[in-house]
Amino acid sequence: MKREGLSIVVVGVGGQGVVFCSRLIAETAVRKGVHAVMSEVHGMSQRGGIVESSVVLGKDNCPMVSKGGADLLLATEPLEALRALSYLSQDGVVVTSLSPLVPYSCVTKPSSYPSREEMMRVMKSHAGKVFAIDQDLAVWGKRLFINVALVGGALRHNLLPFLKDDVEQALRDLVEPKHFQPNLASLGFGYESVMEL
Repeated sequence: MKREGLSIVVVGVGGQGVVFCSRLIAETAVRKGVHAVMSEVHGMSQRGGIVESSVVLGKDNCPMVSKGGADLLLATEPLEALRALSYLSQDGVVVTSLSPLVPYSCVTKPSSYPSREEMMRVMKSHAGKVFAIDQDLAVWGKRLFINVALVGGALRHNLLPFLKDDVEQALRDLVEPKHFQPNLASLGFGYESVMEL
């Protein structure tokens, strides 16, 4: 973490746990004695609309991250990562899922959803580094969560100011017992499978 703090933007679509991802990061930071503030912006989150959240660690100022101010962008969906690149600082880092959740508008016009290659090219041209989880989580079981997997990927590359064990403890306290093991598995999956592009 930089001396003055860490600004994080988390984006995705409704139902992918964007707000929980930010809450998990903020809660873990606070438990480690790091000041954390969080904000959230919901689109049509119940219907797969855009959801955006931010977490600012180690600063006492506004939780909203301005354009060009994010050190880290976590994206549960690759097209949403592209849409949020304007938040990223010049040397900012992206951790994204490469599994698309294609909106209905793109289903009816498939050419309107960019190719994976095009999305990766654009991300790499705007970010200091890009890390990705390139495996369909459904292969691992439908109870794995991409939001928590992204946190695992960020931890693997020391992009957050705490350890995997710290996040595991926060998860234990934040989720219902029946959801703990799938969340723990998701954290481990992200930690092990994330790759630099």
